[in-house]
Amino acid sequence: MKTILSFFFVFITTIGTSQTDTVTQIQQCGTTLSAINQSIVADIVPNAELYRFRVTNTSTNVTETLDFMLRVFRLTQLTIYEYDTVYTVEVAVRLNGVWNSFSEPCFITTPLIFTKIQDSQCPTTLSTFDEIVYANLVPFAKGYRFRVTNILNPLDVQIIDRLLREFRMSFLINPVYNNPYSVEVAVKNNDGTYLPYGEGCIVTTPFFPTTEVQLAQCDYTPMSKSELIYANPIVGATIYRLKLENASHNYFAFVDRAIRTFHLNMFPNLIMGETYTVKVAVMINGELGPYGKACTITVPIVTGREGVEQNESIKAVVFYPNPFSDSFNFSLKSNTQDIIYLSIYDVAGRMVYQNEYPSSQSSNVEVNPLVSSGIYSVILRQSDSIYTFRIVKN
Repeated sequence: MKTILSFFFVFITTIGTSQTDTVTQIQQCGTTLSAINQSIVADIVPNAELYRFRVTNTSTNVTETLDFMLRVFRLTQLTIYEYDTVYTVEVAVRLNGVWNSFSEPCFITTPLIFTKIQDSQCPTTLSTFDEIVYANLVPFAKGYRFRVTNILNPLDVQIIDRLLREFRMSFLINPVYNNPYSVEVAVKNNDGTYLPYGEGCIVTTPFFPTTEVQLAQCDYTPMSKSELIYANPIVGATIYRLKLENASHNYFAFVDRAIRTFHLNMFPNLIMGETYTVKVAVMINGELGPYGKACTITVPIVTGREGVEQNESIKAVVFYPNPFSDSFNFSLKSNTQDIIYLSIYDVAGRMVYQNEYPSSQSSNVEVNPLVSSGIYSVILRQSDSIYTFRIVKN
């Protein structure tokens, strides 16, 4: 009888030991996951109550333990998970309320992820700076970094960090119109670092917007030289430059306006009854764009003295000598005490000189611009008045 009892004791002890020493394994050992949320599966253990996964980030040595009723888990169930990282995964099972030993560490690598501008926008030419450009979606990414390089000026490189996979060229500082940019995208890892950039994509900014005199006043004779003439509005324009030309009289002059209106009184030495070509360009973000469609304006023939608008502050301007050698002078009569601003532009429309003067010095002001010989446009601006004059340097 004692022998029989001893046999049963050994048999039960053996069963208990084999259960608590049962070891399972991870099926993905030694592999790189195809996706960071790919299922990691342990071998099945009959009658297992729970599976315990012990996961260690080999870069940081941070360990986290997860318990599941099923033999499957994902790294995205960790508190912190990272791309392009090696993890060790160990697994243990609970049988009859007792946890067995962990398996040998199993090495699993998370994928190295790249992204880029989506194919439907690569390459692309934008219609506006605010048009949205999308990168390919990366599940579980914490953010996206856009590296934007001006292809025509490679030193102009800007970095835009976004939580979303979209960005706009209007996020850049002083983006250039009609300009190709290379846009590369990197994924933000969960540790706050960024993975390598993906393939670059050429994104071309929109053409510079143009404008012209509104259709109702294009090829037009105003009732008087003080009649307001309107250019079509452009969103974001800070300056409207209006240029008048008459080739037969060798006439060229322009005025800059903060608003889209002008009148012929702003241009000196116009001939009554003569027709002039007028073009309009706009300045946006400090960049002056091309002129738009040409129209013609015919100077009206008037009898008697034409009135001057009441809101014009400049009443009379005299420039001398013209041509000049080293310096020239101007005198100005005005009905305001506002500061006088003087700008000089060359025939290409580039500003070559700029200064300002208190109204108390408006008589016989000497200007000494260091410019080469040629023809220049001088613009005097005071309050709401702009006066343009053509001058020649010998």
